[in-house]
Amino acid sequence: MSSGNETVGAQGYVPLPSRRMLPFKFTEEGLTTVKGIKVTSRHAGLKTQGRDLAVIYSESPASAAAVWTTNQVKAASLLVSIKHLERGKVQALVVNSGIANTCTGERGLKDAEEITRIAAEELGIPPESVLIFSTGYVGKYLPLEKIRGALKDIKYDLTASPAAGLEAAKAIMTTDTRPKMLSVKVPLKNGKEITLGAMAKGAGMICPNMATMLCFLATDLSIPNELLKRTLQRSVDKSFNMINVDGDMGASDAVVLLANGTEPLAESDLGLFQEALDTVCVSLAKMIVRDGEGASKLMEVKVQGAKTFQDAKMAALSVVKSNLVKCAIYGDDPNIGRIVLVLGASGINLEEKKLDVYLENIKMVENGVFVEFDRYQATQVMSRPEVRFVIDLNVGHEEATAWGCDLTPEYIRINSEYPT
Repeated sequence: MSSGNETVGAQGYVPLPSRRMLPFKFTEEGLTTVKGIKVTSRHAGLKTQGRDLAVIYSESPASAAAVWTTNQVKAASLLVSIKHLERGKVQALVVNSGIANTCTGERGLKDAEEITRIAAEELGIPPESVLIFSTGYVGKYLPLEKIRGALKDIKYDLTASPAAGLEAAKAIMTTDTRPKMLSVKVPLKNGKEITLGAMAKGAGMICPNMATMLCFLATDLSIPNELLKRTLQRSVDKSFNMINVDGDMGASDAVVLLANGTEPLAESDLGLFQEALDTVCVSLAKMIVRDGEGASKLMEVKVQGAKTFQDAKMAALSVVKSNLVKCAIYGDDPNIGRIVLVLGASGINLEEKKLDVYLENIKMVENGVFVEFDRYQATQVMSRPEVRFVIDLNVGHEEATAWGCDLTPEYIRINSEYPT
């Protein structure tokens, strides 16, 4: 192992410390807690009322990593951001809500490029250092002149105030009912303290495959690009790729991590930073599921004893994606048969005679056989805001956890009335 003052190379790796060794301090103030990060938001007219345009600005060019949607239909804004990120450092993000700039052809691409140029000119930075993200209705063009007007003199509004961070988080919301922000302070081995801050949006079209919504993270560490990519991908795989609201994937989805600091990440601190990033991403992922369209409950499914991690992941996701299971959660119904049948159809390595299933601490299946349980107690557990299942396959040592929500009449109302 290297000393605490040695920076991690692109190939560095340190095992994660145990959770009891994690002295993190959390706040809900988000990105503005990170040194050198400023934000602002304005009403550009993409939505009928309220702020709908946010700008995130780094005072110095930042290393950046991103995980993009794997949907083959991608928003024009996302395609422009992918191209810009390949060119190097990032210094600003422009995020609009209300219009997704998806299925807009060449005009959509030109509009997105022009908006990054306008923002760069206002901020005095290169256009390729600006990324753009759009979320909202598909098939509509961005109102370029309205956005041009909203970006006028934007640099004078940039601030690191918590209030500005909250307004920016609200500005990127679509069907969300509340903003999603989090930050954590991480003590380093050399006695210094760094910050990791984030904000996210998402409530519908949440089904993971490399990314699931919009999430913007920043840290005041200095981290090499390749290492930044690996740490972000690991955290996304454990968090945003393990949630499900409705089984649909958007075209604008992205998770972006900026590192704008001068304090190098020491090899001895890598495990702690990875755990901090994992914790923030999992927390935001759970916020998204809690705010799922029409959702009234959070469902957590932990699968352990799997032969492979992929089996554990597939099993957990299969359960949280099941509409029958989601309906049972909504109805406070401890219908464990639905979970067992979903597992059997999931394609994993499953030996029925070894299967155990728990609702919280209530054993409901043992060695593949249903056991007697107190139905009243189980119904009471199912009625809680958070419902947790533990599934032990007893065929190996791998595990994974996924999160989902119930399926309610309100979800149908929201999406049947959502205009196109």
